[in-house]
Amino acid sequence: EIFGQNTALNIVTLNRIGTDKDGTDSIPNGNAGGGEHAGVRIVSTAYANVIGPLNLISGNNKIATDDGVDVDTGTVLFPNFIVGNAIGIGASPAADVGNGGSGIVTDTRPEQDGTQPDNPTNYSLFIVGNVISDNKGANNNGAPDNGNGPNAGISITGTSRRVKVMTNFIGLGKFGPTAELSLDYGNAGEGIFISTPDHEIGGSSEAEFNVITGNKRHG
Repeated sequence: EIFGQNTALNIVTLNRIGTDKDGTDSIPNGNAGGGEHAGVRIVSTAYANVIGPLNLISGNNKIATDDGVDVDTGTVLFPNFIVGNAIGIGASPAADVGNGGSGIVTDTRPEQDGTQPDNPTNYSLFIVGNVISDNKGANNNGAPDNGNGPNAGISITGTSRRVKVMTNFIGLGKFGPTAELSLDYGNAGEGIFISTPDHEIGGSSEAEFNVITGNKRHG
């Protein structure tokens, strides 16, 4: 857990978080006590931290609401970054190690109250270049849609504002930089779920697009 307003400039990279060392079997975090858990949590206004690259954040599935990454910071003075990770899939195509809930869940927004210092970027979180697939949390799987934050590859909820999501594979399997994409690893809920305004999914250039496909509900 990365916790606190002055907790900044941490880099989490090259780890297995929720699996064995081979990335093929689940060893969930959160085995002590009750309640929801996540593989990685950034909380309590922590800012400018980088999760990635090359973490495998999967297997956090002790209960059905355990997520891969939980960014529950409230306001931040500078964005956090989730970059270049595998979230939900294993290290091999045969591994079944999806996180129990969503891949990434956010409740984060930039500090912009008009008093100094304010967030100079006007972004709260960048989610870039990840494979976010095979997460097991479904939602109501029917009509009407659940507006209370269903499970998804990425679930942007709470009071979130100004999250940027670009160049991710959401619902596809990819096992190595030269491997072909597989359609067999859709998230059990949405690809991306958003219940708050003012976010950017993709961008104005082809270099920013996401691939969102194969998920059990909406893209």
